[in-house]
Amino acid sequence: MTLLSEARRLYDNALSKGDPRVNDWLLMETPGPILAIFVLYLITVRQGPKLMEQQKPLQLNNVLIMYNIVLVGLSAYMFYEVKYLLFI
Repeated sequence: MTLLSEARRLYDNALSKGDPRVNDWLLMETPGPILAIFVLYLITVRQGPKLMEQQKPLQLNNVLIMYNIVLVGLSAYMFYEVKYLLFI
């Protein structure tokens, strides 16, 4: 038995033992799309720093300050609502 036919047999065996309920789910029919996404991720991680080394960093200080203020306000509101619901 050749190495390729053994790999094909193992692949078919693994697919036959899969859960049939997820066959119609996005990216779940075969491992091909997930492998493609993984390879694109590896390329991005490898090439990304090389592409970005000439770029100037974004100035996000004001955006981050506003984001933190909004999150503190939202957390205070959620705390007030939970306190109100638990201790009426």
